[in-house]
Amino acid sequence: MPVDKYLTVIALCLWLRPLLIQAATRNDTTYLCAMSSLEQLENDPRPVRAAAALIERCQRLRKVPVGDLSPGDLRVLISQQIGLQHLVPLALGLLDKNPLLEAELYPGDLLGALFNVDTAYWNEHPDQQKQVWALKTRAKKME
Repeated sequence: MPVDKYLTVIALCLWLRPLLIQAATRNDTTYLCAMSSLEQLENDPRPVRAAAALIERCQRLRKVPVGDLSPGDLRVLISQQIGLQHLVPLALGLLDKNPLLEAELYPGDLLGALFNVDTAYWNEHPDQQKQVWALKTRAKKME
């Protein structure tokens, strides 16, 4: 991993830790689960079957503690509709600081991944969908 990406991951971890502590004081399970992997949270240890690089990456990322996922990892998993109930709130927290955050590909790619989330998820989480639309408005002003 290049040094700048490594430093970004460290900065993300340092940024998330105070949120975890704050969430623990208010019993917010969204952030309390950040130390667990998706595999643990969903109690679903799927075997790794290498069909494609993307599938391998997603299956590998499901074993990583949610709090250790990079913005790029969040983008990939959210784009694949994996672990949305756990990952969308984390992505929204990151994007609140910078709506045009460049996760891996281009500025705003993480926000773009949220626009591809299945409608069924947004129907169950309308407040989060409103946050996404507000982030889009902020991002347009930043361009």
